[in-house]
Amino acid sequence: MPDKLNSIFENRDKAATNLSGADIPQLVETFIASAPGQFIDELERLGLSSLPFAVFYRDLIKPIACTLGDMWSEDTAGFLAVSIAIERLRLAVEMLYPDDDFDLKPNAKRVLISCFENGRHDFGAFLLGKAFSYSNWLVDSREWNVPVGSPMTFLAREHYDMFALSVGAPFDVKAVAAAISSVRAKTKNPNLLVALGGIGPALDPEAFATCGADFISKDVFDAVAKAEAAAKARVFS
Repeated sequence: MPDKLNSIFENRDKAATNLSGADIPQLVETFIASAPGQFIDELERLGLSSLPFAVFYRDLIKPIACTLGDMWSEDTAGFLAVSIAIERLRLAVEMLYPDDDFDLKPNAKRVLISCFENGRHDFGAFLLGKAFSYSNWLVDSREWNVPVGSPMTFLAREHYDMFALSVGAPFDVKAVAAAISSVRAKTKNPNLLVALGGIGPALDPEAFATCGADFISKDVFDAVAKAEAAAKARVFS
């Protein structure tokens, strides 16, 4: 298992894998078609099961997820195959980077993560939670539309330093802006940071920049870096 990290950026630029251009398609096929558990054996065979989380994300998760997205778009893989591969990739992350790896310090900040309108893009939110946990943030994740325990309820009742909202492509800017406005009106923390990410903001960052969020993130590294900078500026401003 990987060593515990105080930050997802630790050794990110120093560590490297020996992956070749042919390895990613092979790994994608392994995640799609392998027997249960075989994908972990393949990662171990390639020496990829003990990487820092940041390197695993950079060199495996991103290119594998992009390849799966291309396969879906080009109709070379069906919904079931892509879903199975993503779920196995999630399981690999859970097995290699379990929650008990996180050694939070007493001054840990709190972030609440949710997918807008329960959109089907929770893998990115899951990875974001892992990244924040490795950077000494206490992470909570809540579904958007639930009768009890919605993000709005928790933000109104408990103190969070940041709210991260992942938005899928079909959702319009006005609906997201209204949600953020409601969050700011109800939050217990008047200095709450609000961040946007996901497919929607990635496809149209200029439009979503008008939603009232403090920033839009491109990926988990970008989100953590911007959150740390914004939190520091807010504390000392």
